[in-house]
Amino acid sequence: MPPPAVPDPTRDDWLRLIGGEIGLADLRTRTLDGIVLDPIFARTQENPLHGRADPAIWDISCLHAGDDPVLVQAAIADDIAGGATSIALKLATPGEFGLAPRYQAITAALAGVAIEHTEISFASGDQYFGAAQVLMALWEKTGRHPADLRAGLHADPLGALARTGALEAGLWPSLELLGQFVATNILPWPEVRLLLADGTLYHDAGASEAQELAAMLATVIEYLRVLDFEGVSGEELFPHLTVGLAADADLFSTIAKLRAARLLLARLADTIKGTTGVHRIKLWVTTSQRMLTIRAVHGNILRNSIAAIGAVLGGADAITVLPHTWVAGRPDAGAQRLARNTHLLMAEESGLARVLDPGAGSGHIAALTDALARRAWVLFQEIEESGGMARSLLDGSVQEGIASTAARREKALIEGELAITGVTSFAADESLLAIAPHPMPAPIERAETRVPALPVRRVSAAFETKEST
Repeated sequence: MPPPAVPDPTRDDWLRLIGGEIGLADLRTRTLDGIVLDPIFARTQENPLHGRADPAIWDISCLHAGDDPVLVQAAIADDIAGGATSIALKLATPGEFGLAPRYQAITAALAGVAIEHTEISFASGDQYFGAAQVLMALWEKTGRHPADLRAGLHADPLGALARTGALEAGLWPSLELLGQFVATNILPWPEVRLLLADGTLYHDAGASEAQELAAMLATVIEYLRVLDFEGVSGEELFPHLTVGLAADADLFSTIAKLRAARLLLARLADTIKGTTGVHRIKLWVTTSQRMLTIRAVHGNILRNSIAAIGAVLGGADAITVLPHTWVAGRPDAGAQRLARNTHLLMAEESGLARVLDPGAGSGHIAALTDALARRAWVLFQEIEESGGMARSLLDGSVQEGIASTAARREKALIEGELAITGVTSFAADESLLAIAPHPMPAPIERAETRVPALPVRRVSAAFETKEST
């Protein structure tokens, strides 16, 4: 006699079973964006999102921000010898550390770099003219035509304004100059990423995932408007545009955020009549600064690893893993090597990029991607209704929204709803890391435009003191 048929368990059956085991009646959680996360999701049948053209390769981009060209040059040489595929130089702006945006400093830092084999990118903010002059001089030395060489100038005056709170030339003149510069160089430099719409600075200032996506999207559309005035279409601009986002230790949120970014950019392109080529926008992902601690600093290695995995699985085109001592000061060669080797372990040992979109089919990732994209689009529309990203920075509404989210995150940490391993949980009995600090240039004294600045707001800062615990 056959055994009696057992009905398939329903979703409610599973929820009751899980809730009974752990003693919770409500198993749902809610993100800072107000997105409800259920514990059970159905498998989806969605098609993969197409990111990198070659799923087995991403750009291993190593970032350098020292002010001594000799030390930067030595660190760059180590990175190239150790497997880096591109070098990013952070240029100093008033109130922001980095390499001086002068010809002598940049060429000294890049001495010995074969730019025909190693792509050079800049985090240049509003200092892109100096970077452009250096690139032209280096190209001339190679004897190669600029059309054959890849580089990233990454002009981003809106990002410079948001980070430092000031633009010496004023906002509107800076945007007008940017439009003229990009329009002039799009055709001569077909392989140069001229613009950067950077969401990482909003993330590091405390933004939620949806706020970061909305700020990035609003920056893209602001630059599109500037270029439209110069007669440059979105289709012409996209191959010259890089989008910057952050990856943190919340693995699934990172994966969903990057996938949502692709969806949002595609939707934005759909709203612009006749615009194609959105897949040519480069997605540059950097590990989060705000998640790094200066107590129990070696825990940052684990956080960086999780963030980097999320960047790969989310489909980033280029990934920068910050050294684990970055927020404490100038990283040494050992910290740089660990950051670089994180890429090599993911690519060579783990083979993480061998699947085009590992998140496809996951109900949890699909639901979170969709919810993030919808919430970010609403926030983006609110920025547009306020006059766009430039005007929203001027009136402080973007900064206010991010400050509110950062305050709620800090409250959750204080009340124990969130935890930082090594600081708020399993607190390490060790002193704060003491290394040479990043040199901080003086802020702009006379600026035509001033807004509330968005400096890095580390989540652990309120829990770290100068004394050992």
